[in-house]
Amino acid sequence: MPVLEDLGLGDADVSVQGAGEHTVVTASPRVAGLRTFGYSTSLEVDAEGHVVGGNGYLGHATDAASYPIVSAKAAFDALPELPRPMYLCPANASCPEPAPVKVTGAELGLMLTPLADD
Repeated sequence: MPVLEDLGLGDADVSVQGAGEHTVVTASPRVAGLRTFGYSTSLEVDAEGHVVGGNGYLGHATDAASYPIVSAKAAFDALPELPRPMYLCPANASCPEPAPVKVTGAELGLMLTPLADD
């Protein structure tokens, strides 16, 4: 998509949602080769291929605080437990427990953290 090149996002990870009248193209840049989260730019494209809207970040990432890298298992174990749905079950019935979450992969990445001016 030429507009992504013009915005400096030619090598970003791109996803496309929707089709037909309006499609949203989201570009998430890589910083130092790492995926980013929360640092994306989204463009709304009409059926003729014209950009009709957009939002996101076009600035360049800068170094901030650094944190030690932990294993994927340690990071997952440190997450708060998410609520799990409880299935409607008749009284005195043996109801199955919700299946545990299964993680099949992880990748080191960077997350946008806005900083307040002091």
